[in-house]
Amino acid sequence: MSLRTGFAISVAVGAAGATNADFDGAYAPANRTLWDEAGGMVIQDDKTALLISGDIGYAGDTALTIEAVADGIMSFDWDYYSADSGLDGGGYVIDGKFVELANNHFWPWSGSISLPIPAGQGIGF
Repeated sequence: MSLRTGFAISVAVGAAGATNADFDGAYAPANRTLWDEAGGMVIQDDKTALLISGDIGYAGDTALTIEAVADGIMSFDWDYYSADSGLDGGGYVIDGKFVELANNHFWPWSGSISLPIPAGQGIGF
């Protein structure tokens, strides 16, 4: 049986006085990097991304990242769900550091976040 964890996000990134709504322009899907070590995947378009963790019998992470093109505010809405009995979590990544927002033992499982992001900063989920 395959049990998966998902972390769904929608994002708006404000940069240098302009807003890139959703995942467009420099933040378009083609410019993101999927890093996966356990059979996970991402389903994405220019408005949302669904990260699905792997379930291949050992621990590992799945992340979708990009570099901020300008100083600004990264704002996103997120939802987390899990059908797994283990401790899986979802959150965001800033400069290579993971910040957990939820796991299948911790509430809430949805929310909104706004963070200041400098140009060149690695960001992701």
